[in-house]
Amino acid sequence: ELQVFWDGMKKHDRITQNPHITIVHKNGVASKELDGLEELWTSCLTLTDVLVFQFELSHLVYNDRVMALALAPQSLTANIQSEGPEFLRIIPEAVLNKLHITVGTRDASIKPVEARELIVNWQKGSLGENARVIPLHGNRISLRGTLEGMWT
Repeated sequence: ELQVFWDGMKKHDRITQNPHITIVHKNGVASKELDGLEELWTSCLTLTDVLVFQFELSHLVYNDRVMALALAPQSLTANIQSEGPEFLRIIPEAVLNKLHITVGTRDASIKPVEARELIVNWQKGSLGENARVIPLHGNRISLRGTLEGMWT
């Protein structure tokens, strides 16, 4: 089932070309989705350093529409010689728990943002019957990334 989904995404060019982690989105700020998002948005806009983060991927989460890799929130660290540690302190816990990388979608009609809802539902323990979670356990993937680009 996982292999079939993966092969289908590859065949139809549905694997995310530029994988990224969305920390905050302007729509969430505008809707006042969570407390603290406005401060987080402002911090993103006013950063003066390029922030380098390290993190681990903890789970592969997917259903018949979308596939995502969940971050282990407690693994997120930043270079102490930058604004990174202070920036990490203002990220609300609810945001940390949603951080993920969208791997891909089944077809073009499915928006990649569905991966966020999949992760949220997994965190709540309310995945649908078509959803699966594969813990990476000892195979956790450690990555490094930079905070880039604010599309406003």
